[in-house]
Amino acid sequence: MFSKILTRLISDNRISQSELANKLGTHRQNVYQWVSGKTVPRNDMLSKIADYFEVSIDYLLGKENEQLNN
Repeated sequence: MFSKILTRLISDNRISQSELANKLGTHRQNVYQWVSGKTVPRNDMLSKIADYFEVSIDYLLGKENEQLNN
């Protein structure tokens, strides 16, 4: 679920995986693994992702349907 949500957020915001990695202070390979569903980020990185996209962590994890910025 997380990988689909992250993929949609990246697409909707028209940024690349590399751009997201730079904004989050991580490697592009990490973002690739999250998008492909191979791994899920640690809690501290989930928080950074949620802050960047202005959504809740629960939304990122598929536990909530509403984005904060809607």
